[in-house]
Amino acid sequence: MSAAKPHELFIHVMAQSKHLERLRHELDIKSTHRTTSAAEVIKLHEIPLRILEADRGKVSSTIRQERGELDDPEVYARIYMDRILPQIDVAIWLDADTIVQKDVGELQARLQKSGKTIGFVYRSTKMYPDFLTGKCTQMLDVPWSKLKNLPAYNTGVFAVNLRRWAATNAASRVEKLVRLQNDCPGGLWKGGSQPPLTLAFQLHAHDEANDYILFEKEWNALGLGLDEKKSKKDLAEMHILHWNGMRKPWKSNGYNKAIWEPYYDRYAHL
Repeated sequence: MSAAKPHELFIHVMAQSKHLERLRHELDIKSTHRTTSAAEVIKLHEIPLRILEADRGKVSSTIRQERGELDDPEVYARIYMDRILPQIDVAIWLDADTIVQKDVGELQARLQKSGKTIGFVYRSTKMYPDFLTGKCTQMLDVPWSKLKNLPAYNTGVFAVNLRRWAATNAASRVEKLVRLQNDCPGGLWKGGSQPPLTLAFQLHAHDEANDYILFEKEWNALGLGLDEKKSKKDLAEMHILHWNGMRKPWKSNGYNKAIWEPYYDRYAHL
């Protein structure tokens, strides 16, 4: 994690109750939080039962093998941060397989200045065919020609104003899309919480302005868990490194370990 003012940085870890004891041990947290030697505060939060019981999008066994447990409660915790972290105004969501190389406080400041609810990182990938299946599209009441060309933003990194998120009932819009996914034979999309989270902000009335902003692509350098030949030189210019994909750097068959290991060695003592 990178911040220009470490003493202002709070790292919130959200997990099911069955994982809390292990995480307390691994993070050296005696009760609910601890302060690191660099002055950051790490807080551990249990995901409430009502959130664990919320509907989650169905994920096929094939997609689960290719992309992991995309229907785990921890994956959907990002949808309910306003309830898990009620004291927080603006949060930066970071998947656990990321390394931050630039002050994330910039994302917070830019989102607050925009007056919008959420900030995604720019990505050229389209929803179809990587995410949308092309099935049951009439459920979304949007022309297929528009729907298939919507950007497929990766939600492993985003900034969110939790006050606006709650006030605009964003979680309800995501939940509605998840119900449609589960009602569609074969599914509206492939994947977990990413498609409904982005679609909840992309699908709105024509005369309504977007309630999101975009950050530069450097804020989410994707593919380190998919491509084993990433260049250290190229990645040095990236702000957040993301090991999306199954080859996580801490696994025996992980990709780009030489990029990840120096960070692990440097910060493991924290």
